[in-house]
Amino acid sequence: MAATMRADIAPMRWFRRRPNRGLRQHERYPCCIQGALEIRERSYRIEGLVMEISRGGALFREASRFILDRVGMSVTVQTADISVTGTIVNMRPAGYGIRFDNLIDDTLVADLVSRYGVQ
Repeated sequence: MAATMRADIAPMRWFRRRPNRGLRQHERYPCCIQGALEIRERSYRIEGLVMEISRGGALFREASRFILDRVGMSVTVQTADISVTGTIVNMRPAGYGIRFDNLIDDTLVADLVSRYGVQ
């Protein structure tokens, strides 16, 4: 029996980026902060860069060429300035989206952006 594909479901649609539609609670700021991501359950450390930062989360880019699916894992984001626990909530070619367990202070975010922010 030949498989048929519904015309209203195109495979490429699965890979399209969905618009944020204002769902993000805290504005993210582009930055470039050298750091590491520690996978807490496995005591495994990944070197890389924090590419975006906000009060509630960050985008971490692994230094490796390959990004493995680690969604749902508990992590600690570590840089010279911060050590924050959180959970990987999404994965994309740009890196891991991390939601912090607790909000970080606005003044800390402002300080990090002033020192490491990119235009």
